[in-house]
Amino acid sequence: MRAGPAREAVWGAAFLLEAALRVVIVDSTSTGTALAISTVTPLVFAGIMVAWTIGYGPLQKKTERIAAKASPIPGPGPGAPEVPKATA
Repeated sequence: MRAGPAREAVWGAAFLLEAALRVVIVDSTSTGTALAISTVTPLVFAGIMVAWTIGYGPLQKKTERIAAKASPIPGPGPGAPEVPKATA
C-alpha cells in the first residue's frame, strides 16, 4: 500500500473521532466548558496527527524498500508473447 491512501484514511478517521468527541462534549457539559474544550481539541488532534505523519513517513519508506527488494518487478519472461515491431 502506498503511503498516501493510508495517511489520508488515518487523518479522515481522526477527524471523524474529533467530531464525535466534540458532539459528546457539547451534549454532556455546560456551554462554557464545551467552548473551552472545543477551542483546544482541534489543536491537540492536529498536533497528534502531524507527529504521527512525521513518524509514519520514514517507516513507510523503509517498508516499501524492503518490499521492493523482496519482489522485483517482473519483466517479460520465457513464453511471453512477442510484440511485433512497427514497420514504416
